[in-house]
Amino acid sequence: MPSATLDQRLAVFPGANLALRRPVQLRWNAHAVPYIDARTDEDAAYALGLVHVHLRCAQMHLLKRLAQGRVSEMFGPFAVELDHALRLLDLPGAAAKCEAALSAESRSWLEPFVRGLNAGQAQLRNLPPEFRWLGLRAEPWTLTDVLTLGRLAGADVNWTHQVALLALRHRPDFRTLWQRLRVAGGTAGAGAFGQLLAQVSRAGSNSVAIAASRSASGAPLMANDPHLGQHLPNFWMLVGLRCPSYHMVGLMPPGLPFVGVGAGPRFAWGGTNMRAASSDLVDVSRLEASEIRTRQTVIRVRGLGTRRRTVRETRFGPILNDAKLLKVKGDAVALRWMGAEPSDEIGAFLAATRATTPDEFRTAFKSFGVCAQNILFASRDGAIGHVYAAHLPRRSDLPDTSPVLSCAQADAAWSTRWDATTLPMTLNPDCGFRVSANDRPQFTQAPLGFFFSEGDRAARLAQLAARTGLDLAQLGALQNDTLVPGAARLAAALAGRLTESGVQGGWIDALRKWDGDYAVDAATPVAFEALLHGIASRLAPQREAQSGLGLDDEWGRHTRLLLPDLDALGAAERQRLLRDAARDAQRAQSRYPAWGDMHRLRIGHVLSLVPWLGRRLVVAEWGAGGTRESPMKNSHGLVRGRHPVQYGAQARHLSDLSDPDANHFVLLGGNDGWIGSPQYADQIALWRERRYLQMPLSAAAIEREFPIAMDLLPHQPSGSEAPARPQPEAPTGTSSATSPSPAG
Repeated sequence: MPSATLDQRLAVFPGANLALRRPVQLRWNAHAVPYIDARTDEDAAYALGLVHVHLRCAQMHLLKRLAQGRVSEMFGPFAVELDHALRLLDLPGAAAKCEAALSAESRSWLEPFVRGLNAGQAQLRNLPPEFRWLGLRAEPWTLTDVLTLGRLAGADVNWTHQVALLALRHRPDFRTLWQRLRVAGGTAGAGAFGQLLAQVSRAGSNSVAIAASRSASGAPLMANDPHLGQHLPNFWMLVGLRCPSYHMVGLMPPGLPFVGVGAGPRFAWGGTNMRAASSDLVDVSRLEASEIRTRQTVIRVRGLGTRRRTVRETRFGPILNDAKLLKVKGDAVALRWMGAEPSDEIGAFLAATRATTPDEFRTAFKSFGVCAQNILFASRDGAIGHVYAAHLPRRSDLPDTSPVLSCAQADAAWSTRWDATTLPMTLNPDCGFRVSANDRPQFTQAPLGFFFSEGDRAARLAQLAARTGLDLAQLGALQNDTLVPGAARLAAALAGRLTESGVQGGWIDALRKWDGDYAVDAATPVAFEALLHGIASRLAPQREAQSGLGLDDEWGRHTRLLLPDLDALGAAERQRLLRDAARDAQRAQSRYPAWGDMHRLRIGHVLSLVPWLGRRLVVAEWGAGGTRESPMKNSHGLVRGRHPVQYGAQARHLSDLSDPDANHFVLLGGNDGWIGSPQYADQIALWRERRYLQMPLSAAAIEREFPIAMDLLPHQPSGSEAPARPQPEAPTGTSSATSPSPAG
């Protein structure tokens, strides 16, 4: 791989003759984290565009082509049907509606950001290697392109199961499958379409807000760790920004100019996916032909010309049957998605940054549509709270026998909408904390969705958050906790059934006494997971084995359905199954002494999954603790041998509201997405050592933590000589990477 020093990377950053009104100071720390200080909002947004292109140019172009259904341009004919499915969603069309409806305030921020993207891209001396590997061109950016990235990030996590179910509507046990799926919950990716969306949509995450009464500093605390595909470049980038209207530090999605997880002068915030049903399936088979619009879409295929595919659309949305990849059988079904309607997620976060009260913070999210988020916050005035940020159909109930609605049912369900101001807000709960981990909403009886997390993460986080005298070090430990209460209960129950079946051994006693901790050096998780694999794979009813629903990946399927299914067997069959599964567990234990020997975190570029690039793009691998539903999420399906983790926690945030400078972040990876940069994966060491980077708000601390300074200069008057390219100042030190503490 090519390599470059930090100085070399910064030396190519455009610094003069820029479309700025006033000079902008751009500071960097040793981990290539930028901090923008601008005198006008327009200049701040423009400089932010320069920064995004500099750090994540290739990643943004990959995401852009994915969002537009242009994967075949990179990967050839293998992706044609995927592109067809993506084009049915028409994310660019949805983005165009959002653009037309933008407020003047949002537009005034986004337009200079787009100009900055294009200015930075135009001055790139070389393109990242991904362009050469995938045959990409550096296309100009438009405002619609940026909003299309936002629509991709707003994908509904329910689609994976909804689409998988549609392939099964012809089966006589369809209603039973639907009901079992609702019991199992979760959002495992079913098929290639679901697995792809799971990597880029915000399907998971943990968020914890601690009241001042439980805090050692006497002020609220905030902790967040988003869950996504664990690849390089990280889905997030760390940025600090200060200008007249906005002051914010934290995690930004590449190509989207807002802090989704972070802190400002008055609030710290973070989100988890609500897993609310932002979509409905609608039977449109009885619509008149005049109510269906048909068009052809042309898909460019790398090296092989073009392919044409049909897209049919109704007032309810696109007809899914046309996409071969989705395998939708039977009557025509359309997808009605809230994201196809205008909303303004970027403006919502910008408004929240300026909020001065909890009510203003909540109202800021009135324009937030998709994907539905639990937004937890803590304020410097001492408040903590929980806002439901979403546009949702105001359903009277959820369908019980089938997920497919009639046209009349869909019209009734979507006649009125909920938003953040009509959904309840939790403020200063009596318990002194608020946790969110994709669990079922606790403070509303509204029928918001079908599939929620089993609740183990939320229960464990609540157990840890209920203590007093909490500080950031303890919240950092909470983010790294690997215990799953439900696993201990299931293990004890299985140990009892093994004993009843005549299976003996010390490992069964260990299983019975296990506390559910998936520590990296623990032995019992190996036996438990291999036993679970042995039982579930043999027990799965034939209807599930052939369904493609991905239920084996759902923790709720094991905690809620496995024991009843097991007990429903005849005694002899159950005994035989348990003895066979016990042998699987014993073999796994003999091969893997500890969970980390079996459970591996392999970090590499997302293209390391492509056969012709492969493992040369992997930068690190190690034994990892955690599992599907531990607070430190490192997810997997049914396993009985060595396996990689590719979905889970991949960024962390801690803030103590007693100190404006006590904001700490770390990425699983690095801030610079340029392969070969020393900051491409430099935070992996911090991640493994449970250290964080400080992102302060005060001027003195910014100068200390971001010692490399450069000036970005406006265009010079005609005829005058342009100044020499400003060079970064020699750093006076390196940015601190410390274990979190109240003092930062």
